[in-house]
Amino acid sequence: MLIERIYGLMEERGVTAAQLTREISLTNGLVTQWKKGLQKPSTDAIIKISKYFNVSTDYILLGVVDIKPNERLRNLREVMGLTQKEVADRVGVDEQTYSTYETDPMYLPLDMFKKLASVLGVSAYYLLTGREMQDVNAPPRPTFVIPPELKDVKVAFSGGKSDLTQEEVDEVAEFVKFLKARRESRKKGNSYYCLR
Repeated sequence: MLIERIYGLMEERGVTAAQLTREISLTNGLVTQWKKGLQKPSTDAIIKISKYFNVSTDYILLGVVDIKPNERLRNLREVMGLTQKEVADRVGVDEQTYSTYETDPMYLPLDMFKKLASVLGVSAYYLLTGREMQDVNAPPRPTFVIPPELKDVKVAFSGGKSDLTQEEVDEVAEFVKFLKARRESRKKGNSYYCLR
């Protein structure tokens, strides 16, 4: 399910709900509300999350890596909570014609992409490819390797993890190890601790 995939990405990358909310400018507590089933993610939120984790929205919505534009069209409509008739009325076609857009990948006319994209709040390029235009040349978001023994340590980075190199993340990990060792040393009555 959509929420499980979002939380799976968060867990895999070591990102908390609060971090995700802050780093992609969502309303406080929104991600938790999704998990509790109180709200559904908006199209805009899904796109922001896909950019943040450098995955396609198709993956977030369906768990698949590559889908056809007609399937993407249907998924976006469903996420927005619209019926086929509502979208058909907004783009000026009858419901049967619109239904064919969602079921037959060869039937979706190119001149309709812009109208449909506008109704669904995405670009025509996104509707066609599953990516926004600026994503094409964007470097992939780095994935950091956090040592397993430090997975439970919550660290706040100014500007987010994306501002750090792997070397800097490793230095933070070493510093956390030092702090833990120093704390243990103090418990044993030592006044200082030197990590060697």
